[in-house]
Amino acid sequence: MDRALPSVLKQTHANMEIIVAAHGCTDETIEAVTGINDPRITVIDVPRKRTYPPTAMNHWLAGPIAPANAALREVSGDWIARLDDDDEWTPGHLSELLWFAHQG
Repeated sequence: MDRALPSVLKQTHANMEIIVAAHGCTDETIEAVTGINDPRITVIDVPRKRTYPPTAMNHWLAGPIAPANAALREVSGDWIARLDDDDEWTPGHLSELLWFAHQG
């Protein structure tokens, strides 16, 4: 909430839908995101289930699968740019990706 979403909201390309997949959040994340009151944002609550591999090391490989798939089911646009909660984009990230995509 401190880095990822603010970096998305600062994009120079503003025509987008933002889907926040709250994966078993136990804090005030859903309320905080909903409180931003931006019509481009949709928050989905994805329950955390015990479907992880048996070893903790492999949790890194499977952890984002459920929320990512839940968010993909909500997508209505033609292009998808995924961002984890601990990452951030530079302001021109989406504009540059779309520019490169249309060059081919």
